[in-house]
Amino acid sequence: MASTPLESVVTSITIEAKEDVAAHVGIELETGKTPDAEGDPILGITLHPAKNGEKVAVAAAGIAQLTMAEAVAAQKAVMIATSGKGKARTGALHVAGVTLAASAADGDIVPVLIRAET
Repeated sequence: MASTPLESVVTSITIEAKEDVAAHVGIELETGKTPDAEGDPILGITLHPAKNGEKVAVAAAGIAQLTMAEAVAAQKAVMIATSGKGKARTGALHVAGVTLAASAADGDIVPVLIRAET
């Protein structure tokens, strides 16, 4: 698993998880879950795992570690899949951030500059 220690969260908030969520995945504000549809807008990236009903800290701005669903080059726009993992943005779907390092495969964790669009 590729990982880079670059992480500097500028803004984080705490919300209630509405499902079990892993660390380093995208989460929606309205639902407290990973996205219902690929490319949906997100609040930010979870900083730790949480069970359904527990509080989870979410990086909403800055640089956070994101688990990737596929290989993505550095400095590429990413969106969030329904798994909560990042993948290369396609079409006009919402941008979750920009990779600051490349991922080689599903499960790699890379730093992402959060640029959540609504």
